[in-house]
Amino acid sequence: TETYDLTVPKSPEIANSITFKSDEEKILSDNEDVEHEYNYGVFIKLENGISLPAKWYMAKVSAVDELLSEIHSNIEILIKKSIKASDYRVAFKSEKGTRAGTQLVDAQDFKKFQMDYTKYSLKNVSM
Repeated sequence: TETYDLTVPKSPEIANSITFKSDEEKILSDNEDVEHEYNYGVFIKLENGISLPAKWYMAKVSAVDELLSEIHSNIEILIKKSIKASDYRVAFKSEKGTRAGTQLVDAQDFKKFQMDYTKYSLKNVSM
């Protein structure tokens, strides 16, 4: 569960950053058919607990299904065999995040992913 501080800031700099974030969310929701470029890492942990070396990719997509398809192809290449999407979970988090991450399953998750991706990109933090 994430907690958001809804306190109205007294500093104009903070107020501008909050306005920017809400403007950013509006832009993302208004441009659902626009392709966005995402750089992301694929980290695979097998059932036996062994982690495979991470691999970084780039994809240009406009919808969650396109991104999940790209990730699925990446996974099959990394594990060198065919796998059903139902046999694994896709989650996203910042590179420095300590939590398990947020699942990426549907359009609602994709909107959250887009907002987080933009936020972390502005801070030069990878996802």
